[in-house]
Amino acid sequence: MDGNRLDKGYFPYLDIIKILSCIGIVAIHTQPFCAYEWLYVRFSYIYPVFVPSFFVVSSLLFWKKIEWSDADWRVLRHFTVRLFVLYLGWNIILSPSWLRVCVLQNPDTWMWMIPLRLFLFGGSLGSWFILSLIYGMWICYLLNRYLNKHVVFVLLFFVWLYYSLVHYNKMDDFLGIFFREGAVDAYFSPIRSVFWIESFYLSSLLRLDRLNKRCFVRCVIALMVAYLGFSFIVNGPCQFVVNALMAFLLPMLCYRQENVIYSDKLVTLRKMSIVVYFSHTVMLSVFNNAYRRGFTSFECGMVVFLSTLVVSGVFAYILVRLSNRYKWLKYFY
Repeated sequence: MDGNRLDKGYFPYLDIIKILSCIGIVAIHTQPFCAYEWLYVRFSYIYPVFVPSFFVVSSLLFWKKIEWSDADWRVLRHFTVRLFVLYLGWNIILSPSWLRVCVLQNPDTWMWMIPLRLFLFGGSLGSWFILSLIYGMWICYLLNRYLNKHVVFVLLFFVWLYYSLVHYNKMDDFLGIFFREGAVDAYFSPIRSVFWIESFYLSSLLRLDRLNKRCFVRCVIALMVAYLGFSFIVNGPCQFVVNALMAFLLPMLCYRQENVIYSDKLVTLRKMSIVVYFSHTVMLSVFNNAYRRGFTSFECGMVVFLSTLVVSGVFAYILVRLSNRYKWLKYFY
């Protein structure tokens, strides 16, 4: 998923968003503030903002390459193959963990549940994101090529809103289109996530000028203060809508800050982020097994968070560095 450098410039703040989103996703799975109730509750409100932010960096830059001609099929094929190799590679590496869990959770239906997870909902923890990106790009492209883009947006917005309300138990699934069984949840499927990709496509059509650095910093600070203030203090019943707005507005703001200066350090960290995204699940399994067997008193918390982040970060750094010599390793990020 290496693609933040275009011929005419570079988007450093998109790299920063992806790096911070990766750290946030590790925090979702390790719950660093579980021992502090006030912080635990408050941060649980904002955790969902990190996942859709991952879609921004990839989908926005994908749309930059689309010309709405027959040449797009080559772009789509390249995009699909590149991501599917990444997805399949990590799922093979992590198969000892997710395959075993899938069989244990579905003793009677595991034979059809495994392919269902692998090709629709994602095999290993978090891998649904890659599948959603693959399917979502095709769905969005085909819909926008043959239908009115505003109609497409309204349709996908309805699906996203419906799935979100059902997932957060705000309403019942009266249409009967929300699938949930065992570890399989339709909320983590391409169906809901297509809305993010469509939103970023429409936003890329906006003609907005680049902000000067001082104005950009002020806008980011104002947006962050407003978001955290609402999330930590108000926390209304529609917090997921506020998270959606944040996941949309901040990347769009950063997307406008195109730069001609290429940062090797940020690019390295961005490459590491996708490796950390997948490999941190191994550390989670280690801590969970150690906790169940009584070897440690930590199942979650700051120790687990920092340990997971450091170990997976070191592994990611080594892999990225080795990829300079062994080119095939690039398929893992």
